[in-house]
Amino acid sequence: MYIISLGFAAINYNSWGLNDYSSLTFSIVFGGAIIFILIEFICKFVIYHFRFRRVINKIKHKRVNKIVLNKYVTIFIIVLNLFTIILWYKALKNSGLGFSSFSDMMQNYRATTSYSLDSQDIIPGYLQQLAKLLTVCGYFYSFALFFNLANKTIKKADYYLCIPNIVIYIIYSILDSNRLNLLGLVGAFVIYYFAIKNVSQQHSNSVKSLFKLIVSFVIVLFVFYGIRLIVGRTGSEDTDFISYISMYVGAPVKLLDMFIKQPVSDFTVWGKETFVSINSLLRKMGFDIPKYLMHKEFRIYNGISLGNVYSAYRSWYSDFGLIGVFSLQSIFSIFYTCYYYILKKKGILNHQFAFLLYGYFSLALFLHPIEDWFYSMFVSVGTLTFIIIFAIIYKIAIKDEIYIGEKND
Repeated sequence: MYIISLGFAAINYNSWGLNDYSSLTFSIVFGGAIIFILIEFICKFVIYHFRFRRVINKIKHKRVNKIVLNKYVTIFIIVLNLFTIILWYKALKNSGLGFSSFSDMMQNYRATTSYSLDSQDIIPGYLQQLAKLLTVCGYFYSFALFFNLANKTIKKADYYLCIPNIVIYIIYSILDSNRLNLLGLVGAFVIYYFAIKNVSQQHSNSVKSLFKLIVSFVIVLFVFYGIRLIVGRTGSEDTDFISYISMYVGAPVKLLDMFIKQPVSDFTVWGKETFVSINSLLRKMGFDIPKYLMHKEFRIYNGISLGNVYSAYRSWYSDFGLIGVFSLQSIFSIFYTCYYYILKKKGILNHQFAFLLYGYFSLALFLHPIEDWFYSMFVSVGTLTFIIIFAIIYKIAIKDEIYIGEKND
């Protein structure tokens, strides 16, 4: 992801003035990468070579190669999610926001919810809670679909049961004016499919897989660009594809440097940008923490609007300085690399629930060059709620798991 980000930044090397990039900003970006890689090597060595006490698993040689969904539970979930989407859309239409088209409605909704502190009445609280089920179903049914697809055990019924919930989640993301949800879902697609395929097929074609990844990524970028007006980004109507994608993917390289050189002075709140969810919880518990917007300031360089995404490092540096950047990056790396290698060592196909959650949490990996999602969103009580919902859906929506060597009646 950083190679992609730096690549788009390089396209705009002269127009963005990257020739005067500060040594401190370079040290943060380069140092963060080195920390992640070093910790990855350490975690891999410890997990694979350190002799833990071994527990004999009698069925360790059995490997799940098909997930059979509960048809009746899934149909009920589809109906419930459709009901939620309809109510969400009606809430938007009856919100009192002035609009003449769907795009205008979404622009006004985004302006009110993202850049205003008084947005709690637009979408009722019960719908916001039901939306968590939409999110979980989007990931769970993506996991079930790609699990069977990668293992070549897919049936027509799997498409009929999984695709509706995936499409509903995509519609919800559009109605919530949140395209990052779509990026996270696509990232999960990639992880679910290629990781399972790599495990289940010993002689997979890596070149072919890489080509599929590149094609998938290009398609995602075009979709991201194509729906910008639908989700309310009407100000970018005349912006071409390269300029628009560069602003989102490559501009953080320049914006981080601009922030390092010209930091923003603001009121003092511990972990204001890094621990947004934690501060919100403490505020609800009665602590004297004022409300504030999580969105950062927009910046312009030589008349060129670069947006307001600064990479994950901006939040950490703003709140805790250089030591905080490297400390938080270390924790970030430890979490993802240990999670990955423990899961890989224990067997992805025998620990589907843990792998399902890894795909959900992978959003923070894909978004690291754009903004911090790990500490601001995943380090929260809300994440525990999502894990509980994931566990419930996983338990009730799976009818059976077919192992290699078993006959599927």
